[in-house]
Amino acid sequence: MIARRIFFRLVGALASSRTWRLGLLTSSSDSLSSSSVYDELGVRPCINAAGAYTDLGGALMPEEVLEAMHDASRRSVSIVELQEAVGKRIASMVGSQAALVTAGCAASLSLATAACVAGSDPENIRRIPNTSGMKNEVILQKTHRFEYDHAIRNVGVKLVEIETREELKAAITNQTAMLFFLNTADKRGKIHHEEFARLGNDFKIPTLIDAAADLPPVENLSLLTRIGYDLVAFSGGKSLRGPQCSGLLLGKKELIEAAFLNGPPHTDTLGRVSKVGKEEIVGLYRALDLFLRTDHANEDARQVRAPPLRRRAVRIRAARRSLGAVHNRADYGR
Repeated sequence: MIARRIFFRLVGALASSRTWRLGLLTSSSDSLSSSSVYDELGVRPCINAAGAYTDLGGALMPEEVLEAMHDASRRSVSIVELQEAVGKRIASMVGSQAALVTAGCAASLSLATAACVAGSDPENIRRIPNTSGMKNEVILQKTHRFEYDHAIRNVGVKLVEIETREELKAAITNQTAMLFFLNTADKRGKIHHEEFARLGNDFKIPTLIDAAADLPPVENLSLLTRIGYDLVAFSGGKSLRGPQCSGLLLGKKELIEAAFLNGPPHTDTLGRVSKVGKEEIVGLYRALDLFLRTDHANEDARQVRAPPLRRRAVRIRAARRSLGAVHNRADYGR
């Protein structure tokens, strides 16, 4: 039988891996055994050895992020003014024309699509998802269909699936509003991310790339706009370790401005259901600031020296079988 001390030694070993970097075990001001609101509710916290997944609450936020959110929560502020100020600051930090804090990567996809379909026109913004009379087709590779493209379809667009460069060119009509690329599916498609952006530029059609969890490398914050993507969507609650209900949309100034008009705090808009509060806006800004100041090369070197994360998870799972009080769940979904 594996002793309890060995089990917790295995858990401690995760500190040198990316699981610890993402803050998946515990925050700096907490401990696994401390009482909390979860005790009050009768909900059992878990040791997260899977990743910063939404159904596990994302990554745990650093103390500096929590402090910034607490500070923001204590005073009222104009959300429009705050979004403009934070957007300008983030854009300067990553080398983008403009930036917008959203309620998550899925919200970024919806707002980006709405920006390409309705633009900044007040009447069109109110009419979505009724897109009659507007450009309402989005072209993407067949291998880039995924469960989160519902966020794009929410705008009322038709998804046009293609496989080759020739098919993409043939699919472009006067109804084409946007081209969409899923970064994690780059190797599965016949058109890779640089060429896809270039084709969008050649045909003067806005291109959106979903890079939800593609950090690090930190270079992706500037690389994807630099190679030609007009809009880039990131999750705020994964590697950035910001609020779980936050996302980041980077890109061309006029499109980011249109995305903002299609969402909160503006009423009668598609994005009003994805409200982002002052705490999330400030929290993501602080998380991004910390992320950019982190020595990722050193962190990556530590990860390479550590045994593979999943092998450790398997060992922990095996060790846990002798501990009846420990709740176990194995889930490697997104």
